[in-house]
Amino acid sequence: MKPGRRDTPRRVTPDLLEFYIRRAHELRDEAWRDMWRGLWALLKAVIGRR
Repeated sequence: MKPGRRDTPRRVTPDLLEFYIRRAHELRDEAWRDMWRGLWALLKAVIGRR
């Protein structure tokens, strides 16, 4: 048995689209910062072993 559809269709409003675009930028920036932090920590660990 297939699930029924919602009573109201989903609407993509300009506000909703702007929210998701802004959130995507925030997540991308956060991932970029985390990548550099991890790389720096790895580099410090490798250099610290000498």
